[in-house]
Amino acid sequence: VQFTRSLVLIITTLAFFVQYRHLTKYDLGFKTDNIVQVMITDVSFRNKRSGERFITALESSANVVDVTAKSGDFFSSGMSERIMIDNENSIPVEVRDVRHNFFQFFGIPVNFGRDFTPSDSGKEHIFIYNKVGLDYQQKQDEYFAKRKVIKAYRNEPELIGVLDDKLLVTPLNEEQKPIQYRCADTFDLFTFYIRLHPSVDVAQFSEFVRQKIEEFEVDAEKYEISMFEDTIAKLYSHTRKQTVLLALFSVLSIVISLMGVFGIIIFETQFRRKEIAIRRVFGSTTSGLLWMFNSRYGEIVMACFLLSVPVAYYIIHEWQKSFVYKAPIGWWVYVSALALVLLITLSLVTSRSWRAANENPADVVKGE
Repeated sequence: VQFTRSLVLIITTLAFFVQYRHLTKYDLGFKTDNIVQVMITDVSFRNKRSGERFITALESSANVVDVTAKSGDFFSSGMSERIMIDNENSIPVEVRDVRHNFFQFFGIPVNFGRDFTPSDSGKEHIFIYNKVGLDYQQKQDEYFAKRKVIKAYRNEPELIGVLDDKLLVTPLNEEQKPIQYRCADTFDLFTFYIRLHPSVDVAQFSEFVRQKIEEFEVDAEKYEISMFEDTIAKLYSHTRKQTVLLALFSVLSIVISLMGVFGIIIFETQFRRKEIAIRRVFGSTTSGLLWMFNSRYGEIVMACFLLSVPVAYYIIHEWQKSFVYKAPIGWWVYVSALALVLLITLSLVTSRSWRAANENPADVVKGE
């Protein structure tokens, strides 16, 4: 039971780690390296329209390659609209306000149409969709065309571009959402993204950023500086916590299992000392005796492995249902768990059996 439980825990822990790594290392369709994220939540900062002046202050550093901005962090939206797709259903569409160079900064291609330009800033009727958003917008257009609905706008909405269909702008444990990007005035934006040269000392540059923020009289509690890659990792912190917790249970289960094996081996070698001595007298070698003990526990571990595989597979399969983008769990995950348990068990069995197998048979018989 202990061996089976240990193998199930180890297999699932490895699978959880593979899934977590898959999420954090997945190609999202944009550049994430060497980016510092600065989020300023001070309302007075925005009321003073300090955004563009702050960007200019950041660009004064020789360490900076480029700067852009957005309302909220990369994966969030402050508002939404709804798209009608039939008589009863409508789909929420996230609206994300960005600076005119946002897509250039992240290396996101605009496949159809054009990118934003500085002259588009503040024009709320001009927007760019991601591919999912375009698909739903086309469904709404078809719905309105069938019903001959005419919507009146002060400024007729203008779709100027569609982003690459490989772009993933929603966390990977969720379905990709329809998203509409608008080119906003910088004073409406409060999350800044700074791309640095690869050799820059991030800690030293963060201090430079703090100094610039303080020049705008922003309280220390109203801003946050972090690496963009860390922000992505935080999206899956729950998965990471699950993996760590399972790993701890796995270690505990292995320790309990090996304590049992350790006790059984001590008892068995002591109980079978005479048998071992007689085997030695009749020509058994040390390696042969070690094989006798190890093969038995090897068979036990293999039997437990065969029991644990379907259980672990079921747990992993059910758990991965909550992820849209699933990591492939290869055979090596199962084999690695088996190899680990076998290695630890057989090492323990060998170390405890070695002494009994090398005792002088005459001394053992006299003692008996």
